[in-house]
Amino acid sequence: MDFIYKMEFNNLDIEQVEILKNKIVIKLKPNAKIWCSYHKSVQPISSFSINPRTQRFYACCESCRNNIKQWYHTHQDQRKEYFKDYSRGSNLDSIIVAKINKCKSNDRAKHRPIDNKYIDVDYIKNLIQQNGPICKYCQCELKYTNFDANEKSQFTINRLDNNLPHLKGNCEICCWKCNNSRK
Repeated sequence: MDFIYKMEFNNLDIEQVEILKNKIVIKLKPNAKIWCSYHKSVQPISSFSINPRTQRFYACCESCRNNIKQWYHTHQDQRKEYFKDYSRGSNLDSIIVAKINKCKSNDRAKHRPIDNKYIDVDYIKNLIQQNGPICKYCQCELKYTNFDANEKSQFTINRLDNNLPHLKGNCEICCWKCNNSRK
């Protein structure tokens, strides 16, 4: 059943509010104004476009979106230089930190304990040194730096016992393909 409510809101240009399938739908008046996060001010609704993926208004008006796109396009070299130390291929330490953070995120999501025996950068570097450049399961050459996000030969931190978190002594280095096939 659909419910339609006529509501009064202070300083808002709302025509009506509907509850459809447990979602609140707010219909704005044609002359409504909404907040532009880039201008940091209220702008006419006609200057905003709708994101086709989310079916919601973008956070900033169309002119701001165009300015941002233009800036990104004209400052591409500066951005690459600025972010080069943070990119996936820059250095092994940052890649290891990112992989450990992903392991922690996965362990938290599965309610596995994170304690002082948890893996750290030095432990993973030691495993990499012991493992060498070859995956112990498929014998492919592992990539430790300069790999794409979906590269199957990138190194991963694999748990030996999948019931335990990523603890020291419960991890090994193998390729992404073998790690995912062992689950």
